[in-house]
Amino acid sequence: MFEAVLFDWDGTLADTRRAIVVSFQKALKEISLEVPVQYIERRIGIGASETFREILKAANRRVDGKVVKQLVERKSKVQIELATEVKLFEGSLELLEMLKGKVRWVWRR
Repeated sequence: MFEAVLFDWDGTLADTRRAIVVSFQKALKEISLEVPVQYIERRIGIGASETFREILKAANRRVDGKVVKQLVERKSKVQIELATEVKLFEGSLELLEMLKGKVRWVWRR
């Protein structure tokens, strides 16, 4: 029997794709940049800082650590605002309920 189960939240238990894309787009809009949805979607999982660095570089903008940090902070705030729109994938809740009390729960951010 297993003692613990490890899940990644984004894209595994919950459909967070839209919230991620919209949060990137809103942050970028504040510095007058627009990036196609597909461009952001292909970079989900590499980290917000790295994604913003790639976007700035591709747009021939100076990659400034302070700007990247501000973009990440703005993206995070928007993504939190969109949290109520995130939906669990079908079967996720049932799986978690089945595992409750049978395996150790560890929450990490």
